[in-house]
Amino acid sequence: MNDLGLLTPEEAAELLRITPSAVNKLRMDGQLPFVKLGKKVFYKREALAEFVDNQQLIYPAKTKEISHG
Repeated sequence: MNDLGLLTPEEAAELLRITPSAVNKLRMDGQLPFVKLGKKVFYKREALAEFVDNQQLIYPAKTKEISHG
């Protein structure tokens, strides 16, 4: 990471604990914001943290159905 907080795809993948190809797919699908400088792609650390925060899921509690019979 540099002073601007920019990460390479490999560094972003390591931070997110996914593969670099998964990072690329998320970028290509428009789910992961990125910065392009010349031909190089970078990811802002803050944007990755926000992406993770937005991925939080809360599943409803399962309830048992009572059979009437």
